[in-house]
Amino acid sequence: MFEVRLTTPDGSSRTEPFRGQSLTLGREASLNDVALSGGAVSSRHCKLELGPQGVVLTDVGSTNGTYLNNERVGVPSPLRPGDRVFVGSTLVELVPAATPSAVSRAPSSAELLSPSGSIVRTPGPNRKYRELHGRYLRYAEQWEYEGRPQHLALKSDELARATKWMKNAQPGMLPEVSRLQREFIATSRKVAASKRVTQILGVGAGVVALAGAITAVVLLWPESDPEPTGQDASTATQDSEGAEQENNEGGDDGIGGFAEVAPDGPGGAGDADPDSPDEIGVVDSPIDHVVIPFETLPDVARRYGVSLDDVAQWNFLNPDKPELVAETTLLIKSPKRRPLPQTRVKYTVDTGENSWSKLASRFEVPVTRLQAYNPGAKLAPGTEVVIWIDPKPYKPRLPRKPLPQFTVDRRAVSIGKPNAGKLVGGIQLPESPLYIRRTPRLMWGSSQTISNLQQAVAAFRQDVDYDGELILSDISARDGGLLKPHKSHQAGRDIDIWLPTIKGVYKKKYLNSGGEKPRRPMFEEVDWYAVWGLVRALIKTGAVQYVFLDWRYQEFVYRAAVEMGATEEELDEWIQWPRPRVSSKGIFRHSLDHLSHIHVRFLCAPWEPDCKGAVAKP
Repeated sequence: MFEVRLTTPDGSSRTEPFRGQSLTLGREASLNDVALSGGAVSSRHCKLELGPQGVVLTDVGSTNGTYLNNERVGVPSPLRPGDRVFVGSTLVELVPAATPSAVSRAPSSAELLSPSGSIVRTPGPNRKYRELHGRYLRYAEQWEYEGRPQHLALKSDELARATKWMKNAQPGMLPEVSRLQREFIATSRKVAASKRVTQILGVGAGVVALAGAITAVVLLWPESDPEPTGQDASTATQDSEGAEQENNEGGDDGIGGFAEVAPDGPGGAGDADPDSPDEIGVVDSPIDHVVIPFETLPDVARRYGVSLDDVAQWNFLNPDKPELVAETTLLIKSPKRRPLPQTRVKYTVDTGENSWSKLASRFEVPVTRLQAYNPGAKLAPGTEVVIWIDPKPYKPRLPRKPLPQFTVDRRAVSIGKPNAGKLVGGIQLPESPLYIRRTPRLMWGSSQTISNLQQAVAAFRQDVDYDGELILSDISARDGGLLKPHKSHQAGRDIDIWLPTIKGVYKKKYLNSGGEKPRRPMFEEVDWYAVWGLVRALIKTGAVQYVFLDWRYQEFVYRAAVEMGATEEELDEWIQWPRPRVSSKGIFRHSLDHLSHIHVRFLCAPWEPDCKGAVAKP
């Protein structure tokens, strides 16, 4: 004979005998033999029946399904001891019926007799953990029951507490963190990130969201300049707040930057950063992996260098069932590798791209996968298709060729500071097949800037096998001076470079040819491995003082650098993250509004006596 053991997410369990030849389970006590709580449980959910061949499990039309060994039950299925059934978040198992002698037990270590003889329950280990587990389970079930609305996501303080609670969960600690809880907390982080970025961009500038934490970036944004913190802050500056509407290449759409910290000199304080300036990045945190279409359990295990059994155990999955449900979240508790996330790109079909084979070639994705990502889609100009991309680290281009040497006349010199200076004898960045000049008339620089910029781009193209377009933008006007909407870019030492994008994403019309406004890279389109390769080449010239990029995005550069073999010294000396965004360490520096481009500032050259700021070594 058998009975049924029910285990709830908080670790408590009970057994239920069969009522005659069947046992029904559901949310409504009046309709079922056993009532189960949880938003994912239907009024009448499933039933177990005793028959000649054993026990049979049947779903009776539940909304969220009954899952047997990680597969949704579609037809009556035999149930055996050892099988795992999930009804909502409750684990249902078939066990041998207990004998009378097995029912009695000795008091547990958590049960002690008081002097009066009544039972007193001691707090026991991990009491706070269990209390928070119960709280977040209730929140998650309510969120699930109401259709996962954003307004039920955890607020900032509670989200920080929940994130810490989940991070501190240890293997074997009961009750274990459930998948629903992890998905609820992960969604709360995304909602919080979206709200923060909305505050940054303001009404009318668009919304960006993050996908772990970031998922999109503003489409139209100026190449603006931040104010770095810490030492040498006086040598750099920010963009103006609310730049004037001007019909020039540099201004793009006339949207000004958002100041973040008060300049050292006159000008007053800027807008406050909505994030905590003391926040520290976490290098070794668990990973929330979002399953992409057709991905299997072995695929996920290989991706993070862990065993299949580990992934199954961390996520209550059956290791013998490799199929996964797309867009669900898996916890990777102790990854051996930390590759960049797979990214979901939306692409609008252009004229002439009327075959799947052309799109497959453009993105280097098999035709069968591309069609499966877009079931029933018919290709026509204007059709939006979805492509899942798994970015890979780059290797050097082969065969290796000697790098060209770029020498320029030293007559082009930087005078003064980046935000209060001029350019004497400026040199225009020449045309090259290695890059695209977006604003040629605003691309005049000092000899130091132009020669080292060309050297870095050539090294990047050799050291990284990246064939995508590299978009270079504003440096300075021919004689320097004020260049609206920028507040720096006055002395020929600053350049804005669009973030390189994943293969296939870029289109020539994204620039402002034909009178269209530029369409800048969105977050999910950025190739962070290429970004790291480019910045590495720039820094190795020895002529770069700062690279400005939003602190939250620096994490992706850091992850890419690790995957491409960066040393601990390079990570520590070059990248500000995971230190707080106010840290004065690192060549990378936080700038709140730098989301679609990096802003590179070059050092003064040793032969520039009137250049104000740090000087490059001879």
